[in-house]
Amino acid sequence: MRAASPVVAATADAAPSSASRPAVATQLPKRDAGAASSSSAVAAARDVAAYMEELQARADARRILEMEIDDEHSRALPGYSVGKVIGEGGFCMVRIGVHHASRRKVAIKVVDRQRLTDPNEAKRMQREIRVMKHLCHECVVRLFEVVETEKILYLVMEHAPNGSLLDFVRARKRMREGDAAHALQQIVSGLDYCHQHEVVHRDIKLENILLDASNRMKLIDFGLSAFYIVGKKLKVHCGSPSYAAPEIVARKHYDGPPVDVWSLGVVLFAMLAGYLPFHTSNGNKQELCGKIMEGKYSAPETVSPAARDLLQRMLTVDPAKRITLPDVLLHPWVQAAPKWEPTGGCIYDVSVDPRSGSVRANEHVLASIARSGLGSRTDVLQALLRGEANTLTAHYYLLAEADEETQRERRRLGGGDGGGVGGGSGGHLARRARSVASPSEALADLVAGEGGAATAAPRQVVVL
Repeated sequence: MRAASPVVAATADAAPSSASRPAVATQLPKRDAGAASSSSAVAAARDVAAYMEELQARADARRILEMEIDDEHSRALPGYSVGKVIGEGGFCMVRIGVHHASRRKVAIKVVDRQRLTDPNEAKRMQREIRVMKHLCHECVVRLFEVVETEKILYLVMEHAPNGSLLDFVRARKRMREGDAAHALQQIVSGLDYCHQHEVVHRDIKLENILLDASNRMKLIDFGLSAFYIVGKKLKVHCGSPSYAAPEIVARKHYDGPPVDVWSLGVVLFAMLAGYLPFHTSNGNKQELCGKIMEGKYSAPETVSPAARDLLQRMLTVDPAKRITLPDVLLHPWVQAAPKWEPTGGCIYDVSVDPRSGSVRANEHVLASIARSGLGSRTDVLQALLRGEANTLTAHYYLLAEADEETQRERRRLGGGDGGGVGGGSGGHLARRARSVASPSEALADLVAGEGGAATAAPRQVVVL
């Protein structure tokens, strides 16, 4: 269980009006009248810098979230500001948030543990966490951190701001074939990655595919997923009825990957037609199951013969004859579309060279975290290599993402790398133009020269 730090708890309620702003319990370091020792001056300066950084982070978060901050949840999540609700379910909601150190938006699933009374739902939540910790792919939404309090379970995840594929298709009635094939390549890449890591999703549908800021496809909701062993049948029948494979509907034991291929075939049909292939006018579930088990559907005339052929192969009733994901990518209809080039797994992940034992990681980010006092380089690497989802790993991935974005922008503008996180100017990479001092600038103001005493007062910090 993780408790809020005193500084965060004290400053969480900061508001634009000084009259309504609660008193801050944490005091700034006091100086003796005489000359302070070098070590005490540096320590005091660092305390002030950390205090200023926390205030500025919350001010930035208020601006990013357009002033909509939930103080109760923000106090429970040190290092984040939690904003408005962007999605709701039976026992949980999803809120937008901002990670202070990187200034990156995140999606925060807020689970009310007191309402999570159904044992099956509790198992589903545990399964989702366990599976998502195991996955790192650019077309799978990333789980950054899991935080438990007495009443609430928080899942801090990657934010995909452009809505679901369902919203995308509805807004356009249907997708052009080239666009649908481009999207399909991304979904197949993420789903095949899951299968290679012995994870079957079992609830692939338009609603469970999100679009990020670049309209890249992202798989979400692994609550019905399962680890599987090749050759061993699964027995749990689950998923959304209109997307369920015939072997699920018939309540047979089944292999994992083919059921995901079928559901993805339904998704592809919906992208091309604007409606689902298997449906009933009166919502009769028995009639729907009958249509699925027969595999009979009618595609609109706008769908090309090549696309029809792929749909037929994906929506084959016999799972043994159903096309595989690798073969989907080799189908002529997909091959004729614009090529989507994956970056190769998770570009912010760490890896170990099996021959040399060397670790590939963002050293700028590791150094920045170490300087912050949150954890040493070894602490962070161990957490990353163990596949944990905690404060250290969240800081690493979100700062690495900010680092990559900043370097791309600098390259676009023709500038150099600038030293990465915390390099050069001393500010973190995600920070844009600001009117107050960065922590390292404040430290420079307060400590004059080698071993010098603190001589300057900190600049004003404005809480927006």
